[in-house]
Amino acid sequence: YSRFTTKFLTTQLSATHTHHTPHLSVEMATIEQSGATPPAIPRRTMDDIRSINKTRGLAVAVRPQYFPSTLPSALCPRCEPPEREKGEKGEKKSDDRDGPSNSSAKKSRKGQNKKRPRDAKLPPDPISSLCMSMVRTGTCPYTDCRFSHDVASALKCRPVDLGDTCVIYEEFGRCPFGLKCRWGGSHIDKGTGANLSDPEKERTHERQSETVLNATETKTMQLLRRNKYPFSTARNCTTFTPTPELWGGVTPPKMPSLPEFRPNKRDPDDVVEAMRLRHEEEAAEIRRRHKEEVEEFERGRAEAASTTGLPSKTRPLIDFSNKVYVAPLTTVGNLPFRRVLKSLGADITCAEMALCANILQGQTSELALLKRHKDEDVFGVQLAGGYPDQFVRVAELIEKEGMSVDFIDMNCGCPLDLVCD
Repeated sequence: YSRFTTKFLTTQLSATHTHHTPHLSVEMATIEQSGATPPAIPRRTMDDIRSINKTRGLAVAVRPQYFPSTLPSALCPRCEPPEREKGEKGEKKSDDRDGPSNSSAKKSRKGQNKKRPRDAKLPPDPISSLCMSMVRTGTCPYTDCRFSHDVASALKCRPVDLGDTCVIYEEFGRCPFGLKCRWGGSHIDKGTGANLSDPEKERTHERQSETVLNATETKTMQLLRRNKYPFSTARNCTTFTPTPELWGGVTPPKMPSLPEFRPNKRDPDDVVEAMRLRHEEEAAEIRRRHKEEVEEFERGRAEAASTTGLPSKTRPLIDFSNKVYVAPLTTVGNLPFRRVLKSLGADITCAEMALCANILQGQTSELALLKRHKDEDVFGVQLAGGYPDQFVRVAELIEKEGMSVDFIDMNCGCPLDLVCD
């Protein structure tokens, strides 16, 4: 109904404004030729439109309450908003609607606001900038340390403790955070700021830490990660060949270089012949010595080959008959789980499956799978690998590091691409 009313009024208004009587058109032309100002044509109101349509028989029976009091937006003259005047460099001038501003021009809001207000640089906090070596031991081994060594200033600016007892100090006898600990009132000297320790608790913790065996040293992991661990077995070899380091031999001797014979052309023939004979004798002596060294080396290799290629070590055989054996359970059979099963009557325990490739890369999470508790009487580890040299190198690592392992379970059927590829 409203669409019909709008369309009807639009049609009638356009016809009313464009249709003029002939005598009015003649009068307008005469005025334009004389140069006088034409009279203003009065705009018709809604009442005039209603009366015209009613006389022409085009009116519609519409109740007065449904007529709009104002014209719709489609019938109003279109007004474009005035454009703001642009200043230099594309900046827009501010008007009254923008509110009061200190500057006459407003910066364009594009990109990073580099002139935004910034906080003033505060002086470094004496607590957070304190050197950790000074906190733990009271001395710093570095001559060009970039951290603060002013313990007295840090002690004055130290905030109030959050509690009275430091749980790390109570458990291990020493807190590594020292002056920075928020519960440090129990292990900080209030006069000097030194980090105190309890020797009795430290010894107790050391005794407790000895219950877990096969812990890998940090130096060993660093050598593995840098691929510089002194393995005796060559890498990527299909068969295991004992190297001289294993059976105590020496490397094969190399043929030394023979001296060259360069006679002087100005010397007489008898002198050149004597020099040639002496040169041949020296070369023959060098060859004879090299032959003796090679024969001695071959005898040593034959003696080593007659015995075993690996270092001689006697290991007792493990009797698995009528024993409760805890199989290697990945993501389940960790050390606490095996301790629980050991307390419930298990006889033989085996660690989770460990990948040889990850162990040779020095991964901490993989080396942790080789740990053993002292309550585990018979303990073994399971190794998974896709190549023989990986098993040999991991076994050599276990032997050299002195890990307590009774047997090795070789997993040769794992179909994972991580293992086989």
